[in-house]
Order: sequence, then structure tokens, then C-alpha cells
Amino acid sequence: MILVGVDIGGTFTDLICWSEGSLLSVKVPSTPDDFARGFMDALDHLGFPLPSIDEILHGTTVATNALVERKGARCGMLTTKGFRDVLELRRATRRSAYGLEPKFDPLIPRALRHEIDERITPSGVEQAVDVESVRDLTRILRDEEVEAIVVGLIHSTADSSNENLVRETVESVWPEAMVVCSSSVCEADTEFERFSTAAASAYVGPMIRRYLENLDTALSSSGCNDRLRVVTSDGGTVSPEVAVSSAVKTAVSGPAAGVSGARHLCSAVGRTSFVTCDMGGTSFDACLVADGVPSLTRKRSLGFGLPIAVEMLDITTIGAGGGSIACPNDAGGVDVGPDGLGADPGPACYGKQTHRAAVTDANVVLGRLGDRLRLPEGARTLDPDAAERVITERIAGPLGIETVEAAEAIVDTIDEMMAEALRTLSVERRCPLDEAVLVAYGGAGPLHAAGIAVELGIPTILVPPRAGLFSAWGGLLAEQRETRSSRVNIPVEDAALKEAHVLIDQQMKWVGTSLGSSTSSLVVEVEVAYQGQMAGVALHPPCGFDAGTLTCLFDRRAGLEGLEGSRLEIRRISTTAIEGSGRGAIEQMLPPVESGTGEPTEHRILRSMGTEVSCPVFDRDVLSVSSDTAGPALIEEAGATTLVPTEATFRVDERGILWVHLGGPV
Repeated sequence: MILVGVDIGGTFTDLICWSEGSLLSVKVPSTPDDFARGFMDALDHLGFPLPSIDEILHGTTVATNALVERKGARCGMLTTKGFRDVLELRRATRRSAYGLEPKFDPLIPRALRHEIDERITPSGVEQAVDVESVRDLTRILRDEEVEAIVVGLIHSTADSSNENLVRETVESVWPEAMVVCSSSVCEADTEFERFSTAAASAYVGPMIRRYLENLDTALSSSGCNDRLRVVTSDGGTVSPEVAVSSAVKTAVSGPAAGVSGARHLCSAVGRTSFVTCDMGGTSFDACLVADGVPSLTRKRSLGFGLPIAVEMLDITTIGAGGGSIACPNDAGGVDVGPDGLGADPGPACYGKQTHRAAVTDANVVLGRLGDRLRLPEGARTLDPDAAERVITERIAGPLGIETVEAAEAIVDTIDEMMAEALRTLSVERRCPLDEAVLVAYGGAGPLHAAGIAVELGIPTILVPPRAGLFSAWGGLLAEQRETRSSRVNIPVEDAALKEAHVLIDQQMKWVGTSLGSSTSSLVVEVEVAYQGQMAGVALHPPCGFDAGTLTCLFDRRAGLEGLEGSRLEIRRISTTAIEGSGRGAIEQMLPPVESGTGEPTEHRILRSMGTEVSCPVFDRDVLSVSSDTAGPALIEEAGATTLVPTEATFRVDERGILWVHLGGPV
């Protein structure tokens, strides 16, 4: 069996090919003008006939980038009379506690949102759809050259018949139109979250459809028909057709594949508490896992005022990557990101521009990166002089400081940004970090992991094999998933929990039927909170749990003893069926550890203000299973570099996993 995992990022497109125990890695620049071209470029580097590939697992950032950068389709909307401005009114929240609120532009302009006469109540149809007005409005939207139409009607989750009728009417007038019904994309009862999610799906739908159609054409011409599976935001996989029909569910699919890989890897080494640290060229993605199972959320937002209320892995994303732009600020410090230089032109050390300093330039100046960047298909020459020059001119000069101090300030700033994102995540999820292991991957994750871990007091770092392409590797282990979720309000009392168990049994039957005999495991997630509390805690209790068990789990996660006079409630119950992928055990997906000399290939000077340290540089490919080795050290591999600071130790285990311990032997 030959399996291929592909992850498209803002800077690089990563590919991992697994064939009977061997792994082949490819890393090529992404092609934002047509991501399918970069995808096929990566496949072309494999060097064997593409028809021999059995399956391609693909994580993509096309939807995420379109939403964040506001580069999606022109959309129209048909909604219940009186609800035209729901997308604009949003919730009574602010981006920040102080200052004026900047102008908010919904994904669908008001001029393209139209009202229709209809009304659904929880008990059924109260007012039938005015079909003729829907036909007229469809013609108007067609003349306005919209690419997709959202049908968002009030109470459609209770009864979707009116939404379905509107969709059928639109398609009878305009058969080619992409129509997105809010009730088919999102089951949220609240109209703002449901309308926003449907609008986001329509906004990226035409782009996802064009991209996957172009990709399907290219794959078909190469003899790879019907081999593609798309990773979704919950860590599962779907066919390209399903991905197009629910395009918003492909958002953050690349990071979701990485979390899926981290879950399998940590399970194999007996670690149930871990934090993923995925830092690439453009963004930093993090996920905090407390009990071995990544939590799902329906509260994710991609930008202020853009909630995405579908099941997604609970991943936090900030604009912090190797290509993030650094600039001096008025306070005499350095700001980094969220804007980045992307694959083209890239940091100054790439040799294509000299007017903007990036994080990678700072790492070159400090000696953490040399003059060659190792990639799976070869080395890229870096220009240390250009990196030093741009930081001197753009950062050090305006601030009146030394070049090395400016480079340190850039690295310290971005490390603190990423640590703060994880610190906030820990507080919000009520998960302590000192018991977790930091799983570092992505092109820049292992290089910055030690700085982040020190800030957070995390003692151990795990760097997986092929760390720079780990999200593509994680895609190989992504499973097909079906989730059934219900919002409830059940007291955590033994008598009341009977209702919860009945609901779980119903959900198990539904998701089990959806996957059929291929179901290999079922995961139940219960969100619990104190009465009146806004945010709940996601728990994974054992089967047949009682009130005492659930309360103990909640207290341990929340770090609270039972508050006198307070009552715990179940807010949401979700059941997920997971299909066994049949792609082999994780041990088969890891390359065998080959014996090597373990000797450094060179020594490089690590620079900081006032000090210069001679640091050995190791080739990870020739590091064999070993005992603890003291830092400092730089460990290079194709696609990533790991920094081991002074007073830390590192070793490689029998699976080829690199362990870095910041407080003595691992």
C-alpha cells in the first residue's frame, strides 16, 4: 500500500509518502495563485508512477486563508423578514475593552441580503414561503453576479422544510447556483451563529469547489482518480464532494491533521496530557489535550464577528511564523506579526527582498540557523549578510540598539506571543501545563519550542520524526468520523443523568449506523459547567458515569472544589464514531531508527548580547538511540531545526522521537 499525506501551508507545501514501512518526504513552496499547482509539484517530486498511489490524505488552508484575508466569493442571502441584519448586529461583545469599535463588515453586504415572507415555529410551519418572491429575488441576485446564496431562516433547526423549499425554488430558477442552507451546515439553535457559519461556508464554497475540481482534473490526468480524501476541521476525512457541500468544515484542516498525528504519537508513548506547538512560516497553531482525546468546540471564530459553529478541534491560531514581519514600535520595543512575507518573497535571507525583517532573519543572525536551510528535496542557500543587514537597518538602527540585541528582541517577542496564547488556552480550558509534554513540529516549531517551554514551565519537549512535515504525516492517520451533538441542560444528579445516558445511547446508534461495520471506537464528550457559568469544561467520562464520577472529573480539570450552593449542569453531549483507517499501526508509520555516529557535523556560534557560545550541530538522520546528551545543541533535519538550550538534555528513543528535557535527564 502506498499512502500520501499533503499539507498546504502559507509558505510551504509538505508531502509525506508511506510505502511498506519507508517514508519519503517532499517540501516545495506553496503557490497561492493556484494551490493545486503546488500540490502537483510536490507529487512530481516522488519520482514513481502516480497511479500506484492508493490514497491521498489532504489538509488544506484554502478556506482558512480566504476567511482570514477576506478573499472569498461574492454571496447573497435570503432570510426571514425582520432578520436581515443579524450578521451585522452580531453579539454584544467588543474586540477590546477600551477604545472605539472599528467598522465591522459582514461577509455578505447588506445590499445582497433580502427578506422573504415565511415563518417556522418549533411546532411547525406558521407561514408558508412566498415562492414567487423567492423566484424574483433569485433573479435579482443572479443579475448581481453573486457566486453563492445563503438560505438562513429563523427556527430552521426545528423544522427545515421552509429552507428546503427556498433552496429548491432557487435551483429551479438558477440550476448552477451554489445554495447553502443554514440548517444543513450548522445545527446551532441561535440564529447569529448559524447564519454566520452558513455565510462562511458559502463565502469559501466556490473557491474550495474550483480548487478541488482543478486538483481532481490534475490527479485524473495523472491516473490518480478517486484517490483523494480531504481532512476536516474535526480531524476526520471526507470525500471532495462532501468537502465542497460543507466547505467551512475544511477550515483549519491542516492543523487538525497535525493534532491527529500528535494524539496517535502521544498515545504510543503513554502521554495523555500534551500541548501541540505547530509553527510554520505564517502561523502558530496550538491545541491543549488533557486526557488523551483532543476536545471539539463549536465556539471557534476566524476573526472578530465570524463564529464558526461546527465541530472543530479546539485549536488556537495566531499570526506567528518564521516569515512573520518584525518592526520597531513607539514604545522602544519590537512588534512581530501578524502579517507575514509568505513563500514569495520570504525573509531577507532568502535573497528576494531586503526591506522587511522576519523571524527567520533573526534566527540566522543569532546563529540558530546557518547559511543552508535543509529541505527534503535539497538545501536552500541562505544569505546571513542580508539577514544581518535588514535587522540592522530596519530594527536595530531605529531603536538605537545592537543588531544581536534586536534579533534577540524579535525572537523573545514571538516566543512570548506564542507562550501567551498557550497560557490563555490553559486558563480557559482549566488545564495545567506543568504536567504536559510540548509536542513541537512545523518548520519553526522545534526551533522555538524551548523558549516557549521555559516561559510556561513545561519540563519536556517531544519532537516527532519528520517534524517539519508532521501535519502531512498526521494526515496519514486521520480517520473518517461521524459526530452527533446535542445541546442540553441536565443537572449533574444521579436521577437526572438517566436522560443523559438515554441521549448517549441514541447518539451511539446514529453515528454507528452512519459508519456501519467500519466503526472501530466511540468517544463521548460531555461539557459541564456551574449553573450560570458561561464557559464549560469538556470531559471524557467513562461509560455509565454517575454524578460522583462526573463531579470528580470536573473538579480535577477545573482546579476547584465544589462551590457551596452551586450546582453542576451538563450543557452539551457529543458522541463521535471513529472508523479504523486500515492504514496500519503507528509503528509502521514511523521510520526505523538507523545506527549512526552521533557525532556533530560542525560547530556554530550561538550569539546573544554579551556572549558567544560554540554549539555542536547534529544531523538528526544519524542520531541513534542514545542516553542523555547535554546541551547546548542544534539538531538539523530536512525541514526543521531543534534548539537544545544550555543546561537541557536530549536523547532519541527507539521510535526515532527526539526528547528534550529542560531540567536534567529525560
